[in-house]
Amino acid sequence: MLTKEQMERYGAMESYIIILIDRKNFEIQSSGRKRCKEAMQTQKQIDQLMEEKREVEKELERIPNLRIRTALIMKYKYRYSWKTIAQKIGMGDTEDSIRIAVERFFRKGE
Repeated sequence: MLTKEQMERYGAMESYIIILIDRKNFEIQSSGRKRCKEAMQTQKQIDQLMEEKREVEKELERIPNLRIRTALIMKYKYRYSWKTIAQKIGMGDTEDSIRIAVERFFRKGE
């Protein structure tokens, strides 16, 4: 079951993965055995984050309520405001109604 903390972490993962890839590329370009070892450790971090990201995405796909799933993706992956999410989803939602629905999802563990 997805938690708010997992979704917040998910939102930051892509940026962090890009930073780690840049770091790994720098480590590879720098010569020396120490840098190669660091690049391998960085790749392990990237792999772990990619796996965690895939797990969150699998959990998102399992959410039967399309409205909630869409709101979660828009809020945590794309960082849209509740107002923008409500406008894009439509269906008569206000920013408060969609925010409350997502909060209820986290509380109930739907």
